[in-house]
Amino acid sequence: MCNPIAFEEFIVYGMTKSALDRMTKNYCVKLAEFGVRINNINPGPVETNIHDRNAPDNSPAYGDKVQKLLNRCCPLRRGAAPEELDDVFLLLAEEKSSYITGACWEIDGGMVNFAPDPNDYQV
Repeated sequence: MCNPIAFEEFIVYGMTKSALDRMTKNYCVKLAEFGVRINNINPGPVETNIHDRNAPDNSPAYGDKVQKLLNRCCPLRRGAAPEELDDVFLLLAEEKSSYITGACWEIDGGMVNFAPDPNDYQV
């Protein structure tokens, strides 16, 4: 059984993402007078090799276990392909988004709204 949600690294990772959200909301006020917009994109699970690179004891099955767990906790039941995030980044960089500042966008397949059953955490 693998429960990566309990690992310290995931707790620190989540706290860091929350801190960036708060910083985005605070600094958008300070930077607006200079014409600087600040937004934050919070991706959910993205199909990369991050879990394999951070596997304890270089366990080759670790990444697969983590990905299965994340897929269970995501309403779309999959991670995003990296290119699925491209348009969000491009939109926020364009002039037509000039009124968007202080926004924290969850691009996570609905994961932020999902209320998993405790059995979803079992892999």
